Amino acid sequence: SPTIRTQRNENNSVDFILENKTRPGTLTVFLTLRDLQNCNTASGTFRYETRYTGTRLLSLRPADDTRGVRYGYSYRFFLGPVDKEPDTAFVYRMPTTVRWPVRVSRGVSVYDRFRKEKKGALGLHFEMEKGDTVYAMRRGTVVEVGIPEREPDAPAVSFTSESPDLLVEQPDGTLAWYICLDGDNVLVEVGDEVLPGTPLALAGSYDGERYKVSVQTFWWESNPDPKERERKPFIRKHFFPQFVTEEGVVCVEKGVVQGLISHRGCSIFVFRRFTGYKGMETGPAENSSAPRPACIISVIGYLKTKRQ
Repeated sequence: SPTIRTQRNENNSVDFILENKTRPGTLTVFLTLRDLQNCNTASGTFRYETRYTGTRLLSLRPADDTRGVRYGYSYRFFLGPVDKEPDTAFVYRMPTTVRWPVRVSRGVSVYDRFRKEKKGALGLHFEMEKGDTVYAMRRGTVVEVGIPEREPDAPAVSFTSESPDLLVEQPDGTLAWYICLDGDNVLVEVGDEVLPGTPLALAGSYDGERYKVSVQTFWWESNPDPKERERKPFIRKHFFPQFVTEEGVVCVEKGVVQGLISHRGCSIFVFRRFTGYKGMETGPAENSSAPRPACIISVIGYLKTKRQ
């Protein structure tokens, strides 16, 4: 697990250095300084974000350089970025095939099903077939891959509330959580960099009959409730991304949706409108052996194609 090492230098300054960071992605460090003497820094809690081990987080410099700095400190870590502003104008690629339409619905918690409230919707469910591929929706880094252990005598197909999943950290600090994957066919590893259209895994199933992938997109935010902050310092804030589809840029509620069809070996993942939608990165087309393009394609307006 990560640790912080202090190093006293010849000029009597003290460096705080992060060590043993092995998990890819962002690590948020909360470093609290106290009981400072002969120091040019005030006591308090400081927040740092880093993706690399060996990062020097802070240097304490003496007010009188003939004497050393005295200090006390404590720290805690959080795996992932905190309090980032999500890029809500960004347009995502569908996590399913772009060759034919798929049925999409929003998922809610059990409590909200009973209360009949919509505010509990957490993610999107994409209905798929056995053997269908799940694709990355946006560029990012795979930071977690979870494959639950199966009991040796368990049947090949059994109902379970647990499923293989993976987590991708995206450039704006948000995370994409892909849930209900085929644990025997996860195609990426922790630390892999993915682009829109990168195959992640095959679709999974809870009962061996209905196959799907569920996707949640969210960011971590400091808990605004002072009474809960000690027990739960950070909370998830979910959002529903916009997808580029045959009908244009859509924030999906439910229904049958089709992403854009690939063209000449390159899926069109960049979409720009005169109203200022930001473009998407490009990635390899599904089922294509063509090399990943180095260019970016801009599409002005909506592109519609018929299913072949």
